[in-house]
Amino acid sequence: MGRDKRFLYNSVIGGLINFYKINLMVGVSLLLGILLGLALGILTGLVPGLHPNLVSILLLGLPLEPLTLCVVIIVTSVVNTFLDFIPSILLGAPEPSTALSILPGHKLLLLGRGFEALFLTVIGGYMSIIIILALLVPIIFLVPVIYSLMRPFIHVVLILVIMYTLLRDRSPWALLILVLSGSLGYVALSTHLMDQDKVLFPLLTGLFGIGALLNSMRRRCSIPVQEMGVGYIGKSKVLKGGLVGSVSGMLVGLLPGIGAAQATYLSQEILGEKDENGFLISMGGINTADAVLSILALWLIGNPRSGAAVVIGNIMNVQAYHIPLLIGVVVLASVAGGVLTLVLGKRILSLLRGIDYSLISKFVLIFLLSMVLFLSGPVGLMISLIASSIGLTCILSGTRRSYMMGSILIPTIIYFL
Repeated sequence: MGRDKRFLYNSVIGGLINFYKINLMVGVSLLLGILLGLALGILTGLVPGLHPNLVSILLLGLPLEPLTLCVVIIVTSVVNTFLDFIPSILLGAPEPSTALSILPGHKLLLLGRGFEALFLTVIGGYMSIIIILALLVPIIFLVPVIYSLMRPFIHVVLILVIMYTLLRDRSPWALLILVLSGSLGYVALSTHLMDQDKVLFPLLTGLFGIGALLNSMRRRCSIPVQEMGVGYIGKSKVLKGGLVGSVSGMLVGLLPGIGAAQATYLSQEILGEKDENGFLISMGGINTADAVLSILALWLIGNPRSGAAVVIGNIMNVQAYHIPLLIGVVVLASVAGGVLTLVLGKRILSLLRGIDYSLISKFVLIFLLSMVLFLSGPVGLMISLIASSIGLTCILSGTRRSYMMGSILIPTIIYFL
């Protein structure tokens, strides 16, 4: 009997030791995955043209456990949604999801409130996480229903929104910019001149980035002393912007044909052109909600809604028991992404202080053109130069730059028609 007790005791103790060893190894692996994801999120966020989707594909070559690799991809994607706004707002170098932030963000930057612009996008990202967590149970039950009901009518919604904005503004310039940008987008996206994942960077860089930089150089803008504090925003504005951004981001993460660019256009129409603070909050919310819902969509509807989600789906079959861990990773990455955005943004703003902005604009212009040539080749450079002429025409004519989103909206509508 004594031997049996000792055997049982040793078995239990040995089992517990092995259990803790295994869990310790898993914990260390996940921690390393989170740290690697943070580093890659910073890299993809600060370098224009370097997208998490590309990094996700490259990560497949790493000898990591499937779950750890998924954590790396998720952290990279979420952190990127926060840091993406630094080059967009401070330098005018857009990604598809941040292109429209250049106008209100650049305006705040030239008013000495660049840090506040970044802060607003971080608030939007945090609000979207809070709203998604609060509505997680209804989202789980309603998402499959909403997906099946709305999928056939995406193009109808986009057509109605475009018609409404054109009738409201009644500007021939608006119609011209919409047609020109839509035609360029359709040619670039549908003629297979290059891979579709490579087209958006030169297209939107030309429309929103290069045009704005050329205009700044023409006007000889200078960056004033930046305030590192934040003015009064208002709870209602934070809540409204957060709700609009979260709902728009959920649509992005679920519905085919709806990307962050389209959702940003829709949210701008809902919030109004003059509500710059609310718009920046909603943009931060769209990007983060998109990243979260595209991952949940793997489980809820079995359909990956982003390049990163496609890679995750190929690595492992996301099940219900994975969701608590993945949601925890998303929350941790969001908190870290927001803090990193403010810390790095403040540092970059201090470096920009006292530097001739026209010199910065020239440097960024050369850098963007070099990145376009490197990532997209001569065809991408040609698309970017044509797009920049449309972007500059839009600015000089005083037309709202949201009409240049026709470069993505028009091809989407034609595809679904």
